[in-house]
Amino acid sequence: WNPNLPAYTLNKTQVLDRFFAAMKGGKIKLPRWQDFEPFSEDIENMLIEYDEEKNIRRYDHVGPDDFVHATAYATCAAMMAVENVANYI
Repeated sequence: WNPNLPAYTLNKTQVLDRFFAAMKGGKIKLPRWQDFEPFSEDIENMLIEYDEEKNIRRYDHVGPDDFVHATAYATCAAMMAVENVANYI
């Protein structure tokens, strides 16, 4: 919680790391392929860039990625609602 905004502020890399780990681990159920297919490109548009000088990585995209961000943050909000907020921010 950031009282100066006031709003929750999240680390984008951490949120997306957890989102993709949950997807890979089968913890996020996706709709039937015929319903989901239009959004699948948003996942494929994501990439991770690594900066060797700064020793950091960050997510970037090569096309629309709205589905990824909307679903990642919705998943994060749902997890925060039922579990310890400190685990997700």
